Amino acid sequence: MGGLSWFKSAVLQVLHDITPKFGELFSLVKLWAKAKGINDPGQGTFNSYSLSLLVIFHLQNLSPPLLPPLSVLLQDLEDDMLNSERENVHIREEHLRRVGARMGEWVRSNHGSPAGPWEPFDLLFTFLWRLNQMFQNHPGTTSEELVVCTFEGRLIPRDNLIHLRDSLFYIEDPFSWKENTARTLHQYEVVEVIREHVEESLFVAAAAYGSADGGHMALSKLFHMKSKEGGVSKVHPWNHIHDAALHLEQHRTLKYFSEQLPDGRAVVLQPFWPLACGGGCKRFEGDALPMSSLNFWRSLLWPCDAVGVDWLDVETL
Repeated sequence: MGGLSWFKSAVLQVLHDITPKFGELFSLVKLWAKAKGINDPGQGTFNSYSLSLLVIFHLQNLSPPLLPPLSVLLQDLEDDMLNSERENVHIREEHLRRVGARMGEWVRSNHGSPAGPWEPFDLLFTFLWRLNQMFQNHPGTTSEELVVCTFEGRLIPRDNLIHLRDSLFYIEDPFSWKENTARTLHQYEVVEVIREHVEESLFVAAAAYGSADGGHMALSKLFHMKSKEGGVSKVHPWNHIHDAALHLEQHRTLKYFSEQLPDGRAVVLQPFWPLACGGGCKRFEGDALPMSSLNFWRSLLWPCDAVGVDWLDVETL
C-alpha cells in the first residue's frame, strides 16, 4: 500500500478505535448502499471512501459532535501528506501518533466520551435525513452547489473550489484537497436514482420507528435481506401472564440473511405474539423496536470486529 493510502486508512482506523460509532455507522451505510446498488463507482455511484467521508461528516455535525473537523487532527501535516509517498515508515508512524494524540485530546476537551446516546439505527436514520437534505433542490443544500468538507466539518460553497466543477456531487478529500472523491457521480440519471433511494430509505426508516414490526421493515426494505423461519422461540414476552391459549410452540423466530454478510451469519428476530386481549397479532411493545439496541445490529456490524485497517483499506474502496 502506498504511503498516502496507508496514512488515510490508518487515520480512519484511529477514528474508529476512539469513536467506535464511526465504524458501526459506516458498516450499516455500506451494507445499505450495496443493497441499493449505489456503492459501485464503475456504475457512476459512490465509492466506499466517499461513503466513509459522508459518515464522518454526519458525525461531525451531530449535537454534540462525535468527531471533530479533521483539521483538528491533520493541522500542519498537509504538506507532509502530499509527499507521504516518499516518506519512510518511521515518519508516517510519527504522524499517526500525533493524530491519535490530538483525537484523544479533542475527546477530553469537548465532551469526555465519543459514545453519546446514539444507537446504530438512530445514527443511520439521521444519516439518511442529512443525505436527503443534500440531494434536495433547495438553496444552500443542493449537492450541485456545495461541497462536503470533512476537513472543516461543514458544507462550503462550490464556487470556492473551481477544480471540483466536473461532477454532480462534491466530497473533498481531506488528505488531498484537490481531489473530489465523488467524481464518479457525473450522470444526472444516476444521481436521480441515488436521490430516490435515499428519500425512500428515509421514509422506511421513519416508519420503522412506529411499526410493530420495525425490525422486519428495516432488514427487508433497507438492506434487502431474505428471511426464513428459525427455531421455536423460548422467550415469552409476558412472562407474568399464563394463558393456555397461547401455543408457544407455533411461534418461531425469523432469521435474516444477506449476500453482503459472511456465510452463515444471520440476524434473528423474535416472532409476532398474540395480543393478550385477543384479536390480531402484534409484536410485544417492549420488543417493538429491537433495532434500538446495539445487540440487534451486532451481526450487521461484523467489519468493526476486524483487527487493523484492512476493513477500511482505501486502496480497495
